[in-house]
Amino acid sequence: MGCGSIAQKNARAIIRASKVTLHAVASRNVEKCQNWCDALQLPADIKKFGSYQALLEDPSIDLIYLATPTATHIEWVPKAAAAGKHILVEKPVGRDAAETQHMIDCCRDAKVRLMDGLMFAHHARWAKIEAIFNDPLTWQPLRVTGAFTLQANQEFLANNIRCKSDADPLGCIGDLGYYLLRVGLYAFRWEWPKSVRATFNSVNSEGVPLDVDVQVHWPPMSSLAPAFAMVSSSGDAAEQQKDALPLRMLTFHCSFLHPWSQWYDAVSLNGKVVRCRDLVIPRREQVCDFEVEQIIGPTEFATASVADNTVVPTLDCAQEVCMWDEMAKLILTGQSQSYQEKAIIMTHIIIDAILASGKQDGALVKIQAVEV
Repeated sequence: MGCGSIAQKNARAIIRASKVTLHAVASRNVEKCQNWCDALQLPADIKKFGSYQALLEDPSIDLIYLATPTATHIEWVPKAAAAGKHILVEKPVGRDAAETQHMIDCCRDAKVRLMDGLMFAHHARWAKIEAIFNDPLTWQPLRVTGAFTLQANQEFLANNIRCKSDADPLGCIGDLGYYLLRVGLYAFRWEWPKSVRATFNSVNSEGVPLDVDVQVHWPPMSSLAPAFAMVSSSGDAAEQQKDALPLRMLTFHCSFLHPWSQWYDAVSLNGKVVRCRDLVIPRREQVCDFEVEQIIGPTEFATASVADNTVVPTLDCAQEVCMWDEMAKLILTGQSQSYQEKAIIMTHIIIDAILASGKQDGALVKIQAVEV
Protein backbone atom coordinates (compact mmCIF):
# COMPACT_ATOMS: atom_id res chain seq x y z
CA MET A 1 0.00 0.00 0.00
CA GLY A 2 1.69 3.17 -1.26
CA CYS A 3 4.06 3.66 -4.18
CA GLY A 4 6.84 5.71 -2.65
CA SER A 5 10.60 5.24 -2.89
CA ILE A 6 10.94 3.05 0.22
CA ALA A 7 8.32 0.72 -1.26
CA GLN A 8 10.63 0.08 -4.23
CA LYS A 9 13.27 -1.35 -1.93
CA ASN A 10 10.72 -3.52 -0.17
CA ALA A 11 9.12 -4.78 -3.39
CA ARG A 12 12.53 -5.98 -4.48
CA ALA A 13 13.09 -7.56 -1.06
CA ILE A 14 9.75 -9.39 -1.18
CA ILE A 15 10.59 -10.83 -4.58
CA ARG A 16 13.94 -12.07 -3.25
CA ALA A 17 12.50 -13.49 -0.01
CA SER A 18 11.75 -17.19 0.33
CA LYS A 19 8.60 -17.12 2.48
CA VAL A 20 6.54 -14.34 0.88
CA THR A 21 5.30 -13.51 -2.63
CA LEU A 22 4.54 -10.10 -4.08
CA HIS A 23 0.92 -10.45 -5.11
CA ALA A 24 -0.50 -6.94 -5.53
CA VAL A 25 0.34 -3.25 -5.43
CA ALA A 26 -2.08 -0.44 -4.52
CA SER A 27 -1.91 3.30 -5.03
CA ARG A 28 -4.52 6.03 -4.86
CA ASN A 29 -4.96 5.78 -8.62
CA VAL A 30 -4.36 2.85 -10.91
CA GLU A 31 -2.27 4.80 -13.44
CA LYS A 32 0.32 5.71 -10.81
CA CYS A 33 0.29 2.10 -9.63
CA GLN A 34 0.87 0.81 -13.18
CA ASN A 35 3.69 3.29 -13.81
CA TRP A 36 5.37 2.37 -10.54
CA CYS A 37 5.22 -1.35 -11.35
CA ASP A 38 6.51 -0.74 -14.88
CA ALA A 39 9.45 1.31 -13.58
CA LEU A 40 10.44 -1.61 -11.35
CA GLN A 41 9.83 -4.11 -14.17
CA LEU A 42 7.62 -6.17 -11.87
CA PRO A 43 5.99 -9.33 -13.26
CA ALA A 44 2.93 -8.56 -15.37
CA ASP A 45 0.65 -10.86 -13.34
CA ILE A 46 0.96 -8.74 -10.18
CA LYS A 47 -2.39 -7.13 -9.44
CA LYS A 48 -2.63 -3.34 -9.64
CA PHE A 49 -5.22 -1.56 -7.53
CA GLY A 50 -6.29 2.06 -7.82
CA SER A 51 -7.36 2.27 -4.17
CA TYR A 52 -6.10 0.96 -0.84
CA GLN A 53 -9.54 -0.37 0.09
CA ALA A 54 -9.63 -2.56 -3.01
CA LEU A 55 -6.42 -4.23 -1.89
CA LEU A 56 -7.84 -4.91 1.58
CA GLU A 57 -10.92 -6.53 0.02
CA ASP A 58 -8.84 -9.07 -1.92
CA PRO A 59 -9.24 -12.36 -0.01
CA SER A 60 -6.07 -13.84 -1.51
CA ILE A 61 -3.81 -11.37 0.32
CA ASP A 62 -2.48 -12.32 3.77
CA LEU A 63 0.02 -9.60 4.57
CA ILE A 64 0.08 -5.86 3.90
CA TYR A 65 3.13 -3.63 3.63
CA LEU A 66 1.99 -0.13 4.59
CA ALA A 67 4.31 2.47 3.03
CA THR A 68 2.00 5.48 3.26
CA PRO A 69 2.81 8.65 5.31
CA THR A 70 2.80 8.30 9.09
CA ALA A 71 -0.35 10.40 9.49
CA THR A 72 -2.34 7.83 7.47
CA HIS A 73 -1.32 4.81 9.55
CA ILE A 74 -4.03 5.44 12.14
CA GLU A 75 -6.62 4.94 9.41
CA TRP A 76 -5.15 2.03 7.48
CA VAL A 77 -3.61 -0.16 10.18
CA PRO A 78 -6.98 -0.69 11.94
CA LYS A 79 -8.70 -1.21 8.57
CA ALA A 80 -6.11 -3.78 7.52
CA ALA A 81 -6.41 -5.55 10.87
CA ALA A 82 -10.21 -5.62 10.60
CA ALA A 83 -9.80 -7.19 7.14
CA GLY A 84 -7.69 -9.95 8.70
CA LYS A 85 -4.43 -8.79 7.14
CA HIS A 86 -1.10 -8.95 8.94
CA ILE A 87 0.79 -5.66 8.69
CA LEU A 88 4.39 -4.59 8.26
CA VAL A 89 4.25 -0.82 8.70
CA GLU A 90 6.91 1.75 7.93
CA LYS A 91 8.34 3.59 10.90
CA PRO A 92 7.43 5.67 12.73
CA VAL A 93 4.31 3.64 13.40
CA GLY A 94 2.22 6.58 14.66
CA ARG A 95 2.35 10.28 15.36
CA ASP A 96 2.35 9.66 19.11
CA ALA A 97 2.29 6.81 21.60
CA ALA A 98 -1.50 6.90 22.14
CA GLU A 99 -2.14 6.53 18.42
CA THR A 100 0.44 3.75 18.22
CA GLN A 101 -1.08 1.88 21.16
CA HIS A 102 -4.47 2.02 19.48
CA MET A 103 -3.02 0.36 16.38
CA ILE A 104 -1.36 -2.32 18.50
CA ASP A 105 -4.68 -2.97 20.29
CA CYS A 106 -6.53 -3.28 16.97
CA CYS A 107 -4.04 -5.87 15.76
CA ARG A 108 -4.27 -7.79 19.04
CA ASP A 109 -8.05 -7.85 18.86
CA ALA A 110 -7.98 -9.04 15.24
CA LYS A 111 -5.25 -11.60 16.03
CA VAL A 112 -2.98 -10.31 13.27
CA ARG A 113 0.74 -9.61 13.46
CA LEU A 114 2.23 -6.12 13.45
CA MET A 115 5.88 -5.29 12.79
CA ASP A 116 7.68 -2.00 12.14
CA GLY A 117 10.03 -1.74 9.17
CA LEU A 118 13.29 -1.53 11.11
CA MET A 119 15.50 -3.50 8.74
CA PHE A 120 18.80 -3.43 10.62
CA ALA A 121 17.38 -5.50 13.49
CA HIS A 122 16.91 -8.44 11.09
CA HIS A 123 20.45 -8.46 9.73
CA ALA A 124 22.59 -11.43 10.75
CA ARG A 125 25.13 -8.90 12.02
CA TRP A 126 22.62 -7.57 14.52
CA ALA A 127 22.08 -11.03 16.00
CA LYS A 128 25.79 -11.06 16.90
CA ILE A 129 25.60 -7.58 18.45
CA GLU A 130 22.43 -8.43 20.35
CA ALA A 131 24.14 -11.52 21.80
CA ILE A 132 26.78 -9.21 23.31
CA PHE A 133 24.16 -6.86 24.75
CA ASN A 134 22.17 -9.76 26.23
CA ASP A 135 25.04 -11.16 28.32
CA PRO A 136 24.66 -9.59 31.79
CA LEU A 137 28.00 -10.98 32.98
CA THR A 138 30.06 -9.17 30.33
CA TRP A 139 27.80 -6.26 29.32
CA GLN A 140 26.85 -3.61 31.87
CA PRO A 141 25.48 -0.80 29.67
CA LEU A 142 26.89 2.60 30.49
CA ARG A 143 26.72 4.83 27.42
CA VAL A 144 25.54 4.72 23.81
CA THR A 145 26.50 7.58 21.49
CA GLY A 146 25.55 7.86 17.84
CA ALA A 147 24.28 9.83 14.88
CA PHE A 148 22.09 9.32 11.85
CA THR A 149 22.16 12.32 9.55
CA LEU A 150 21.66 13.16 5.88
CA GLN A 151 22.18 16.43 4.02
CA ALA A 152 18.89 16.95 2.22
CA ASN A 153 18.57 19.29 -0.76
CA GLN A 154 16.07 22.12 -1.00
CA GLU A 155 13.60 19.99 -2.96
CA PHE A 156 13.53 17.45 -0.11
CA LEU A 157 13.18 20.12 2.58
CA ALA A 158 10.35 21.86 0.69
CA ASN A 159 8.33 18.91 -0.58
CA ASN A 160 9.27 15.57 0.98
CA ILE A 161 6.58 14.08 3.21
CA ARG A 162 9.14 13.73 6.02
CA CYS A 163 9.12 17.53 6.29
CA LYS A 164 5.32 17.93 6.23
CA SER A 165 3.32 18.32 9.44
CA ASP A 166 0.25 16.68 7.89
CA ALA A 167 2.24 13.66 6.67
CA ASP A 168 5.23 12.86 8.92
CA PRO A 169 5.22 15.44 11.72
CA LEU A 170 8.00 13.71 13.68
CA GLY A 171 10.50 14.79 11.03
CA CYS A 172 14.09 13.69 11.57
CA ILE A 173 13.21 12.14 14.95
CA GLY A 174 10.81 9.62 13.48
CA ASP A 175 12.76 9.08 10.28
CA LEU A 176 16.32 8.95 11.66
CA GLY A 177 16.34 9.11 15.45
CA TYR A 178 14.03 6.08 15.60
CA TYR A 179 17.00 3.85 14.73
CA LEU A 180 19.28 5.19 17.46
CA LEU A 181 16.51 4.91 20.04
CA ARG A 182 16.11 1.24 19.19
CA VAL A 183 19.86 0.64 19.46
CA GLY A 184 19.78 2.25 22.91
CA LEU A 185 16.87 0.10 24.05
CA TYR A 186 18.65 -3.04 22.91
CA ALA A 187 21.91 -1.98 24.58
CA PHE A 188 20.14 -1.22 27.89
CA ARG A 189 18.26 -4.54 27.64
CA TRP A 190 14.82 -2.91 27.43
CA GLU A 191 15.11 -1.21 30.79
CA TRP A 192 12.84 1.82 30.98
CA PRO A 193 14.71 5.14 30.86
CA LYS A 194 13.87 7.74 33.49
CA SER A 195 14.03 11.00 31.54
CA VAL A 196 14.80 12.75 28.26
CA ARG A 197 16.30 16.06 27.24
CA ALA A 198 16.20 17.25 23.61
CA THR A 199 17.40 20.32 21.76
CA PHE A 200 15.65 21.29 18.52
CA ASN A 201 18.48 22.93 16.56
CA SER A 202 16.29 23.52 13.50
CA VAL A 203 12.53 23.36 12.95
CA ASN A 204 10.79 24.26 9.70
CA SER A 205 7.86 26.65 9.26
CA GLU A 206 5.39 23.80 9.84
CA GLY A 207 6.97 22.90 13.18
CA VAL A 208 8.64 19.72 11.88
CA PRO A 209 12.04 19.07 13.53
CA LEU A 210 14.93 19.00 11.03
CA ASP A 211 17.96 18.85 13.34
CA VAL A 212 17.85 17.48 16.89
CA ASP A 213 20.22 16.48 19.70
CA VAL A 214 18.86 14.00 22.24
CA GLN A 215 19.82 12.66 25.66
CA VAL A 216 17.96 9.68 27.10
CA HIS A 217 18.83 8.97 30.75
CA TRP A 218 18.64 5.67 32.61
CA PRO A 219 18.72 5.30 36.41
CA PRO A 220 22.19 4.75 37.92
CA MET A 221 23.10 1.10 38.12
CA SER A 222 22.71 0.23 41.82
CA SER A 223 25.27 -2.56 41.57
CA LEU A 224 27.90 0.08 40.75
CA ALA A 225 27.59 1.73 44.16
CA PRO A 226 30.29 -0.27 46.02
CA ALA A 227 32.87 0.53 43.36
CA PHE A 228 32.13 4.23 43.55
CA ALA A 229 31.50 4.56 47.30
CA MET A 230 32.87 7.70 48.94
CA VAL A 231 33.58 8.62 52.52
CA SER A 232 32.12 11.96 53.48
CA SER A 233 33.46 14.11 56.29
CA SER A 234 29.99 15.56 56.67
CA GLY A 235 28.44 12.14 57.13
CA ASP A 236 26.28 12.48 54.04
CA ALA A 237 27.93 9.48 52.41
CA ALA A 238 24.79 8.14 50.74
CA GLU A 239 24.16 11.32 48.78
CA GLN A 240 27.78 11.65 47.70
CA GLN A 241 27.81 8.01 46.67
CA LYS A 242 24.73 8.60 44.51
CA ASP A 243 26.30 11.67 42.90
CA ALA A 244 29.49 9.72 42.12
CA LEU A 245 27.76 7.04 40.06
CA PRO A 246 28.52 7.36 36.34
CA LEU A 247 25.70 8.58 34.10
CA ARG A 248 23.97 5.95 32.02
CA MET A 249 22.57 7.44 28.85
CA LEU A 250 21.98 7.36 25.14
CA THR A 251 23.02 10.52 23.28
CA PHE A 252 22.47 10.99 19.59
CA HIS A 253 22.19 13.52 16.79
CA CYS A 254 19.62 13.18 14.00
CA SER A 255 19.38 15.67 11.17
CA PHE A 256 18.24 16.38 7.63
CA LEU A 257 20.86 19.16 7.46
CA HIS A 258 24.19 17.41 8.11
CA PRO A 259 26.37 15.20 5.88
CA TRP A 260 25.64 11.49 5.76
CA SER A 261 26.52 9.52 8.89
CA GLN A 262 25.06 6.40 10.49
CA TRP A 263 27.10 5.23 13.45
CA TYR A 264 27.07 4.39 17.15
CA ASP A 265 29.45 3.45 19.95
CA ALA A 266 28.04 1.41 22.84
CA VAL A 267 30.15 1.25 26.01
CA SER A 268 30.02 -1.17 28.92
CA LEU A 269 31.25 -0.46 32.46
CA ASN A 270 34.01 -3.04 32.05
CA GLY A 271 35.54 -1.16 29.12
CA LYS A 272 34.00 -3.16 26.30
CA VAL A 273 32.96 -1.05 23.32
CA VAL A 274 30.76 -2.10 20.38
CA ARG A 275 31.25 0.12 17.33
CA CYS A 276 29.28 0.22 14.10
CA ARG A 277 29.81 2.68 11.25
CA ASP A 278 27.02 1.63 8.87
CA LEU A 279 24.11 1.03 11.19
CA VAL A 280 21.12 1.60 8.94
CA ILE A 281 22.30 0.74 5.43
CA PRO A 282 25.27 -1.66 5.34
CA ARG A 283 27.98 -0.69 2.89
CA ARG A 284 27.63 -3.98 1.04
CA GLU A 285 25.41 -7.06 1.14
CA GLN A 286 28.39 -9.30 0.49
CA VAL A 287 30.24 -8.34 3.67
CA CYS A 288 29.74 -5.92 6.55
CA ASP A 289 31.20 -5.77 10.03
CA PHE A 290 31.28 -4.20 13.47
CA GLU A 291 34.06 -3.77 16.00
CA VAL A 292 34.40 -5.02 19.56
CA GLU A 293 37.08 -3.28 21.56
CA GLN A 294 38.18 -4.06 25.10
CA ILE A 295 39.73 -0.94 26.56
CA ILE A 296 42.67 -1.63 28.86
CA GLY A 297 43.77 1.96 29.38
CA PRO A 298 46.67 4.30 28.69
CA THR A 299 50.29 3.24 28.87
CA GLU A 300 52.74 4.87 31.24
CA PHE A 301 52.76 8.68 30.89
CA ALA A 302 49.58 8.33 28.74
CA THR A 303 51.61 8.25 25.56
CA ALA A 304 49.41 5.62 23.93
CA SER A 305 46.18 3.74 24.62
CA VAL A 306 46.04 -0.01 24.99
CA ALA A 307 43.06 -1.95 23.69
CA ASP A 308 42.22 -5.30 22.20
CA ASN A 309 40.24 -4.71 18.99
CA THR A 310 38.35 -7.31 16.98
CA VAL A 311 36.55 -6.76 13.68
CA VAL A 312 33.58 -9.13 13.41
CA PRO A 313 32.44 -9.78 9.80
CA THR A 314 29.07 -10.95 8.49
CA LEU A 315 28.82 -12.32 4.96
CA ASP A 316 26.05 -12.34 2.35
CA CYS A 317 23.06 -10.88 4.13
CA ALA A 318 20.36 -8.61 2.72
CA GLN A 319 18.62 -7.21 5.80
CA GLU A 320 15.41 -6.20 4.00
CA VAL A 321 15.00 -9.75 2.68
CA CYS A 322 15.60 -11.15 6.17
CA MET A 323 12.95 -8.80 7.56
CA TRP A 324 10.29 -10.15 5.21
CA ASP A 325 11.20 -13.76 5.88
CA GLU A 326 11.11 -13.04 9.62
CA MET A 327 7.66 -11.48 9.30
CA ALA A 328 6.45 -14.54 7.40
CA LYS A 329 7.93 -16.81 10.06
CA LEU A 330 6.12 -14.85 12.77
CA ILE A 331 2.83 -15.40 10.94
CA LEU A 332 3.35 -19.02 9.91
CA THR A 333 4.56 -20.27 13.29
CA GLY A 334 2.07 -18.30 15.39
CA GLN A 335 4.85 -16.90 17.55
CA SER A 336 3.99 -14.26 20.14
CA GLN A 337 4.34 -10.69 18.92
CA SER A 338 4.80 -9.25 22.41
CA TYR A 339 8.44 -8.47 21.65
CA GLN A 340 7.47 -6.42 18.61
CA GLU A 341 4.73 -4.61 20.50
CA LYS A 342 7.05 -3.73 23.38
CA ALA A 343 9.73 -2.43 21.03
CA ILE A 344 7.27 -0.27 19.14
CA ILE A 345 5.46 1.29 22.09
CA MET A 346 8.62 1.95 24.14
CA THR A 347 10.16 3.72 21.16
CA HIS A 348 7.09 5.92 20.71
CA ILE A 349 6.76 6.79 24.40
CA ILE A 350 10.35 8.04 24.35
CA ILE A 351 9.69 9.99 21.13
CA ASP A 352 6.74 11.69 22.85
CA ALA A 353 9.11 12.78 25.62
CA ILE A 354 11.68 14.02 23.08
CA LEU A 355 9.02 16.15 21.38
CA ALA A 356 7.84 17.53 24.71
CA SER A 357 11.38 18.43 25.75
CA GLY A 358 12.25 20.04 22.42
CA LYS A 359 9.13 22.18 22.50
CA GLN A 360 10.12 23.34 26.01
CA ASP A 361 13.61 24.45 24.92
CA GLY A 362 15.37 21.36 26.23
CA ALA A 363 13.56 20.95 29.54
CA LEU A 364 14.06 17.64 31.32
CA VAL A 365 11.01 15.45 30.71
CA LYS A 366 10.41 12.42 32.90
CA ILE A 367 9.30 9.10 31.43
CA GLN A 368 6.72 7.00 33.20
CA ALA A 369 7.26 3.27 32.72
CA VAL A 370 4.15 1.41 31.65
CA GLU A 371 3.22 -2.24 31.55
CA VAL A 372 3.69 -3.49 28.01
